[in-house]
Amino acid sequence: PTSEVAWSPAMGCSNLTARAEAVCQASGLLSNTLYSFRVRESCINSITNSDWAESTASLATLVMASDAPENLGVDQAATRSLRLQWQSPELHDCTFLRYIVQVRVSSSADASWTAASGCSDLRSVCNPSCTASQLSTYTAYTFRVRVACTSVEAASVWTVSGAAMTLPERAVAPRALEVTGITSEAASVLWLNQSLNDCSFSAWEVELRDLSSESQEWTVEDSCSELAASSSECEIHGLRCDTSYDIRTRIVCQDPLANSEWSSIESFSTLRGAECLQRATPPFGLVALSPTTSTMQLEWLAGSPRDCAFSHWEVRLLAEGES
Repeated sequence: PTSEVAWSPAMGCSNLTARAEAVCQASGLLSNTLYSFRVRESCINSITNSDWAESTASLATLVMASDAPENLGVDQAATRSLRLQWQSPELHDCTFLRYIVQVRVSSSADASWTAASGCSDLRSVCNPSCTASQLSTYTAYTFRVRVACTSVEAASVWTVSGAAMTLPERAVAPRALEVTGITSEAASVLWLNQSLNDCSFSAWEVELRDLSSESQEWTVEDSCSELAASSSECEIHGLRCDTSYDIRTRIVCQDPLANSEWSSIESFSTLRGAECLQRATPPFGLVALSPTTSTMQLEWLAGSPRDCAFSHWEVRLLAEGES
């Protein structure tokens, strides 16, 4: 027989003063717990109380399912993977089995949910994260996660993320950069086009660096910014004569994340040109020797010729007293 000590008053069934109302709702019970009940008629004169009548069978309260994971989101994105994280939930009656993570393409309402590659063996409730892999580049994905338990009834409902985008595959940097047609103030730069990948072309960006300047900062060459995507040559004007430059180029995309890397750097020097030619330095040490009544011998030392291609010496005189 069951011990009297094991029985306790049923909360929710304490003020049953109408004999015709033989019903009550027991409350404050524990989830996933087996209960037995008994009832008797209590009289003013306790001597006339009835015997206890016990329930014909024990009945269990329902399982309290795990709470759903919270704050599902993406904290790192790559071209073909997205790192997910969420908050571990309260498990309640769930004996944790694993997290289930599924994915689908956000742009298609009819897309089916599939297991997220890289997120299939999440057997620690304390490690609420994974990296979904084998995704397509530059694509929006939606994820969902739930808790699986040893008891199916204790599993949580799904938590669904917002859309998250993988990174675009960047355009490939131009290669084989070459500078031709160099003059004292202009040059042409040529390159070989490469794949745009996920880049929606916006412009070519060509930069120059004047190696004679103190800052040696890169500056954008505006004359190349209106070129078409298929272009592979640009003419540059307004250069300084007799100056060394570095030059590089890249593809600029509508999404900056798809921009190409810079090409390799090519160096070149402009020609001197008339405006940069250096005059010969003046002769020095001019002396007049051995005068006669009508002659003198003149001697001097030549200065530096610099850019002078020598033609002849030009000598002039001035007789004192002449105007």
